[in-house]
Amino acid sequence: QPGGRNLTDAERAAVRFLDLSGDRSIVDLAPLAAHRGLRTLHLGRTGVRDLGPLAGLTELEELDLTGTPVTDLGPLAGCRALRRLTLRHSQVTDLGPLAALSGLEVLDLQGTDVADLGPIGGHAGLRELLLDDTAVTNLEALRGLTRLRRVFLLRTMIADLSPLADAGELAVLALPPTVTDREPLRRP
Repeated sequence: QPGGRNLTDAERAAVRFLDLSGDRSIVDLAPLAAHRGLRTLHLGRTGVRDLGPLAGLTELEELDLTGTPVTDLGPLAGCRALRRLTLRHSQVTDLGPLAALSGLEVLDLQGTDVADLGPIGGHAGLRELLLDDTAVTNLEALRGLTRLRRVFLLRTMIADLSPLADAGELAVLALPPTVTDREPLRRP
């Protein structure tokens, strides 16, 4: 509310960045539906559960849902411009709706109960994947993702790194002690 007045529809549509992080009283995202031009939205540590109002934000490129009670990512399936998604310490377990977001470059799942990476297996542009403290035990879905540069696997039960063998750009890899064979990643 600049100058103590409500934003016009045109002003709301022109907002590109919005950070509402840390305000647990924020639970309803309906007012954000009019912010069609939003590119970056930070909602970490809010009380948000329902992402429905974000379904029409087709220009959204970055979304942070750290520490929220969100469980259903379905409304994000239409956010095709999404490049960076942070779900750290959220209640998300199912990545199914992310299958449609083939432009994802950074996905942070740290501290979630996500176990199945299948829905993001075809995301050829994925460059950074943070899986510390997740239920992931198998990286097979990542086989063929050649652009991966950073992968974090600390405090997981991952043992087989062979699905990452084609990740020729891999520069940072944080491994759990369960990995005993690093041979699949050896470069000639």
